[in-house]
Amino acid sequence: MSENFKKFLKQGSIVSAILLAFVVVSQFLIPKFYLPAHYITVALGWLVTIGVFVLAQNSIKNKAPGAFVNIFMAASIAKMFLFLVYIIIYVFTIKINNIQFLVFVLINYSVFTVFEIYVLLKQQKSKTE
Repeated sequence: MSENFKKFLKQGSIVSAILLAFVVVSQFLIPKFYLPAHYITVALGWLVTIGVFVLAQNSIKNKAPGAFVNIFMAASIAKMFLFLVYIIIYVFTIKINNIQFLVFVLINYSVFTVFEIYVLLKQQKSKTE
């Protein structure tokens, strides 16, 4: 396991812990916002982010021009569709508290996407220097 990947796992675990802490706190402070599906959403976000990171990290090592951009864009689109399928399954099966669910999925998706881009840009910049 590379040093970059270990660092990514450590930082991502902290991000996931913060999101999980938000879920636990919301369970007591904002009970109307809390849904058990929030735990699944955080886990899904973290696992998908790990997958995208591994693909993007491997493409950074590739010498072909544009390989990183192509692979990162394809992985990001796949991530978006995976979350869309998750949303559709929830909305059509549970049919209650959809707004709370959608808000948290949007927050979760945004947080993990920003984290992923930050780490990958930092790696890309260090590779070019």
